[in-house]
Amino acid sequence: MLEKNFSLKCDDVYKIDCNSPIDCNKLKIVAVLCVVLMILSVTFNSILLSIFFTRKEFRSPLNLIMIILTLFNLIGSLTELPIVIATSYAC
Repeated sequence: MLEKNFSLKCDDVYKIDCNSPIDCNKLKIVAVLCVVLMILSVTFNSILLSIFFTRKEFRSPLNLIMIILTLFNLIGSLTELPIVIATSYAC
């Protein structure tokens, strides 16, 4: 019903020379937004982890869940976002 046909400008899908159906300028905007997101994520997750590890009053069992989530969010930001940035910027 609501199918969109994105036609590539080459015959073989696995060719490296195929043009993307998405405009390259839009992908570069996505890359810039991902850079901003990565900087904010790494900064605020690092601040939050440093607060949790330096203050003993924040080391409760409930905050342990937040520490683990913050740690995984930081690891995800450092491993996944650079790949998204590189592929978006390269079109």
